[in-house]
Amino acid sequence: MQMQSMVRAIVGFAAFSSVSALALFDAELLYGRRWYDVKPKQGSATGVNGTDVSLAAHVDPIPLVPVAFGASFAMVDLNLDDLGGNFSEAKIVEPAFDIKAWIPMVPFVTPYVKIKFPISDLAKFATKASTETEGVKTEETKLYKLSGYHLNAGIAYSPLPLIKILFEGGLGMEKASADEIKQGGIKLPTAEQDLDMNSKYLAV
Repeated sequence: MQMQSMVRAIVGFAAFSSVSALALFDAELLYGRRWYDVKPKQGSATGVNGTDVSLAAHVDPIPLVPVAFGASFAMVDLNLDDLGGNFSEAKIVEPAFDIKAWIPMVPFVTPYVKIKFPISDLAKFATKASTETEGVKTEETKLYKLSGYHLNAGIAYSPLPLIKILFEGGLGMEKASADEIKQGGIKLPTAEQDLDMNSKYLAV
């Protein structure tokens, strides 16, 4: 009898733990668009848009407290025509730390806000272009480190248990610090090459 009671207790605890684990963890896949204002220290801003695909995972460590912590990874392919010149590549790779908070018990949808901090040593903006001087073409590559933050807000709609559709928008406030600039394989000075890269964002 005592053994049966222990088995029931263990099974009950395991079932509770499984449900709690599902409730405490979430994973996201978002596809959207980002619009940047790319501004050098000297000069005016250039509007550049790009396709943004991001993955994120969060853990809610405190039951009944609607705050979760996690990490994300975003890739942005920028529109080469917006940059002008002879660009053949322009992309952003952005691992980041996330903090997410939401309002529970709202009918039909769950409003939430999210703040994301790029990991500056890993978040990069890279471009590749060709330049021509006196009929000689050379390849120029630039690599920047990104820092700053993204502030997003959205709503989650759940048509089925454990599945949510997200609608999200926000602003990015970032700086791109020149890390390496090469022309024809030769390193050039990076001074005065930093950029402001504020952006707007919409995704689903």
